[in-house]
Amino acid sequence: MKKFSFILVIFVAITFTVNAQWSLQTNPLSSDGSNLLGKIQFVSATEGWIACGSNGNLLHTINAGATWTVVTPFPNEQTGSMSDPAINMSWVNPTHGWAINSYGKENANGAVLYSTADGGNSWAKKELPATATRITYTSADLQGTWQFHVLTSKNPSNYASIAGWMAGTVTVAGVNCSVSVLRSDGTNRNMDISMTISSVGVISMNGEEHGFMSADKSTAIMTGQEDNDGYSMYVMQKQVAGTSYSTADFQGAWQMHGLSAGNSNAEHGGWAHAVLNGDAAGNLTGSFVGVGGGGTINMSASISSGGIITGLSAMSSDTHGFMSADKKSFYLTMTGSENGDFNLVVFQKQETGTTYTTADLMGSWQMQILTADCTNDYESFAYYAHGKINLDGKGDGKVSYFLSDSPTELYEDLAFSINSDGIFSGFGLTGSHGFMSADKSIGIGTSTDGNGTYSLFVMQKDLSVSGDMGLEVQFVDNNTGWVSIYNQSANNFKLYKTTDGGTTLNPLNNTVGGIFQFVDTNNGWMIGSTVNNVGEGNLNNIYHTTDGGSTWSEQATTIGKAQAIYFSDLLHGWVVGVNGLILKTIDGGTNWISVTNAGLSTESTCKTVFFLDANTGWIGTNIENTNGVGTQFILATKDGGSTWTTQSTPVTNDIFSISFWDANNGWLTGDYGQIAHYGWNVSTNDLYSSQKSIYPNPTNDGFFSDAGEKAATVSIYNMNGMEMLSKQVTGKTYIDISTLPQGLYIVKISTHDGTVEQKLVKK
Repeated sequence: MKKFSFILVIFVAITFTVNAQWSLQTNPLSSDGSNLLGKIQFVSATEGWIACGSNGNLLHTINAGATWTVVTPFPNEQTGSMSDPAINMSWVNPTHGWAINSYGKENANGAVLYSTADGGNSWAKKELPATATRITYTSADLQGTWQFHVLTSKNPSNYASIAGWMAGTVTVAGVNCSVSVLRSDGTNRNMDISMTISSVGVISMNGEEHGFMSADKSTAIMTGQEDNDGYSMYVMQKQVAGTSYSTADFQGAWQMHGLSAGNSNAEHGGWAHAVLNGDAAGNLTGSFVGVGGGGTINMSASISSGGIITGLSAMSSDTHGFMSADKKSFYLTMTGSENGDFNLVVFQKQETGTTYTTADLMGSWQMQILTADCTNDYESFAYYAHGKINLDGKGDGKVSYFLSDSPTELYEDLAFSINSDGIFSGFGLTGSHGFMSADKSIGIGTSTDGNGTYSLFVMQKDLSVSGDMGLEVQFVDNNTGWVSIYNQSANNFKLYKTTDGGTTLNPLNNTVGGIFQFVDTNNGWMIGSTVNNVGEGNLNNIYHTTDGGSTWSEQATTIGKAQAIYFSDLLHGWVVGVNGLILKTIDGGTNWISVTNAGLSTESTCKTVFFLDANTGWIGTNIENTNGVGTQFILATKDGGSTWTTQSTPVTNDIFSISFWDANNGWLTGDYGQIAHYGWNVSTNDLYSSQKSIYPNPTNDGFFSDAGEKAATVSIYNMNGMEMLSKQVTGKTYIDISTLPQGLYIVKISTHDGTVEQKLVKK
C-alpha cells in the first residue's frame, strides 16, 4: 500500500511497448557474502534505499537503481540484518526514514534506532532500553587466591610430550601472579606468570592460553599447550573469604563428568559420566557410564573447612579438589587407582525443582574442549579447542573455534538438545552427554568424536554482550511507529511504540512477539508466538491488534513456519514462509485461506511478499529454474491470487526483499549482495541520461539542468506533492528558485525517453 500523499503527482511516464523483465543492478559493495543485503524500499519512482548487513551501510539510489551509492549514518555501527526476514528499515516518504541495529549472533550488544528527517543528509540515533544486564570485566576480577586444577593430554606427535595433572593455587596480587602446584609425578612446581583479562572476560596466561571467566566471576576455564607440548585444560576457582565447608555440603544429587588423558604411556584414555547421590557424611553412591561400559560407584569424600576435597579412595589415592563458594560444583584431579591414568573430574549439583527447555540453550557461549588420544585408534589424535557457540531457541546454531597449533578459525553447524532434567547432547559428537547447571550458565559434558578420541567440553554463558538485537522497525507516518527488540541470550521479545518519531519509546506489555506490519496507527498484524518463543521457525501463529499494539488477538495457529506478512489495506493480507506456505485473507484476518495454485512444492521457501493493492502483488521464492536464467523466481498475480505467472530473475540466491513503485517498476534484493530491477527493456543510458543533470546541489538561488540536446520539462515539487515551478528547457538551462522557501524538493525531468527524479536541497 502506498502511504505518501504526493504519489499521485510523482510518477514515471514511460510508455514503451516492449515487455518488462528482471535485470541485475550493480551493488557498489562486494557481493562475496560479506555484505548481505536486507530490506529494499522505494520512496518514489526513482529513489530507493537498501539496508545492508555490515558496517552500518545503507545503499541509496536517485535514478531507479542505475547507480547505487553507499550511505553510512554512523561508521562502524552495524545497521543491517543477517537473519530473515528483512524488516530493519522503514521510510514513510523521501525525507523521513528509520533503520535499526539488527545485526545478530555474537555481535548483538544493544539495539540502536537511527532516524533522518532530511532524506538521509543527516542522522540521529537513540539507544533502546537494554533487556539484559551486560557484564564487564576488569583486572580487579582476577585479584585474590584461586584453586587451580590442570589436566594435560599427551601429544602423540611429540615423543617428549607427557600426560598428567597439576593441582594447587594461583595467587594474584596487583600485576603479580604466582602459581604453586603439585604435579601428578609427585613433584612441586612454583612459577610466576602473567595473566590478563579483557573487558569481555577473555583470559590469557603468558599471552598463550585462552580462557573465559564465568558470569559470576568465580570460575575460569582455559585451554592451552604445556612446555612439553602436551594439551591442557586449566580450571581456576575463586576462594571466597569467610566461606566454610563441611561434608554436609555433599548432600544431594550430583552429575559427574570426567576425562582421562591416559597414563604415562598414553594408555587407558577415556571419559565417564555418572549420577551420584551424596549424604551428610560425604558418601557418594550411584551408577556411571564410561568408554568401556558402566557400573556402580560407592566412595567417600572428605572436605576441609576451606573447601579442599580429598578421599574418593574408590577412584584414586591422590584426589585433590575444590568446592565452589556457592557449593554447587567441584572440580578435582586424580590418578586412577586401577590404570594409573590422569583425570579431571567435574561434579555439578542438581537443584530440586529446576526444569529446562531448549530455550535455555539459546544465546552465546564460550567453549573450551580438551581431547585425549586413543592409542587403539590409528586416526585418533589429541588436541584442545576454544571458541564460541551461538544457539537459537531450538538448540540449532553455529560454532566458530580454533584448534591447537592452528591460527585458522573454523566454523561448523551444530545442534543441541536438552531434556527437562538438564541433560543435553550435541556438538555432533558420538555419545555426547552433558549437564547444565541450575543457574543455566554452564554446561559440562563428555563425548567421543568421529575419530575415536575422548573429549571433555565446557560451555560458559557469555553475558559480556547484552544479547539485544533490534528485530524490527516500522512507521506509518512521520511520528507513529513501532520498534522491537529480541534478546537472543534471554530469549525475550520487547515491543515499543513511539508517537514522536522515535524520541520517546513507550513499552507495550504484550504477551506475544514476532514480525509485524501496521496499516495505520491502530491496526496491525503479526506472525509470531509467545514472547519467550520467538526463535527462528517459531513464527507459526497470526495475531491482530486494533489498539496500536497494546493488545493482540489470535487469528490463526500452527500455520507453519512463516517468514513474512504483508497487508495492502485493512482487509487484504498475505503470509508466506517455508514448505510452500502461502496464506491469504480478504476480511482482515477473520479467515485465512491456504493458496495452493501458485505451483509451489513443499520444498519451496518464500521470504518476502509485496502487494500494491488487493489484486497486484509479488512473492519471492526458490522454485527450481528450468530455463537457465537464474535459480530464483518471482510469483506475480494481477487478480488477488486467482492466477499466477512466474517471472524469471537473474538472481542466484534467496530473494530477500521486494519493493514495487507501480505495476511496471520493481526491485528486489537477494542474499549475498544481489540487486535486480523489473522494468521495461530500455537502454539505461537513454532512460537515465539526466541522472547527474542537476547542479549545484544543495543550492542557494538556483541550479543548472542539462538534458543534453533533448527538450525536457523540469518540474519542482515540494514534499507534499505540490508543484512549485515548471519550465520547458533544451540543453543546459539555469533554473532560478530564489523565491522558493528553504527546504527539500523533488525535481522531475521528463524527456521523450522517460522521466527521472532527484532530490534538491534549497539552503
